[in-house]
Amino acid sequence: MLIPNGPKWWWLYLGMSVFLILFAAEIKLPLSETGHRVVEVVIILAAFGLTHWWLNANASELLYRSRRKSRTSRERQSHK
Repeated sequence: MLIPNGPKWWWLYLGMSVFLILFAAEIKLPLSETGHRVVEVVIILAAFGLTHWWLNANASELLYRSRRKSRTSRERQSHK
């Protein structure tokens, strides 16, 4: 049986860090009020897109961990 290595958390942490840096940099850009709103919306949509991509890419690993954890907790309860 192939055992997954686990979710690639660093992708999620790296992506969210980049988006926070982009938000900080966006404040300094010489844009109109509308321009700032557009950039903010694009950054937020990209963050949601990254999260969606990450969840799809790591779905099998997350499911494996969840099943293993529930199996372990059931075994502990049956031994009591």
